[in-house]
Amino acid sequence: RPHASAGLVGTSMAAPHVSAAVAALWGARPELTAAQVRARVLAVAEDLGPPGPDAQYGFGRLNLTRTLEVDGHDAR
Repeated sequence: RPHASAGLVGTSMAAPHVSAAVAALWGARPELTAAQVRARVLAVAEDLGPPGPDAQYGFGRLNLTRTLEVDGHDAR
C-alpha cells in the first residue's frame, strides 16, 4: 500500500482526473472541439498560489462542477 507522500501527487494523479473530466464534458457537450474543451477546463480551474500557471500548482485545481456547468459560454 503506497504511503501518502510516495507519489500520490503531481501529473500521475492529475492525468486520470483531468481525462475523466474531459470525457464527462465531451459526453455532455459532444459539439465542442478539442480546443474548446481544453480552454474550458483551464478557464474554470481554481488558481492556487501566485496568479496564473506556476511551477508548484501548474494551472491549478480541476473543478469538475464548473467544467460541466452549461452557462452559454464556450471558451475558445
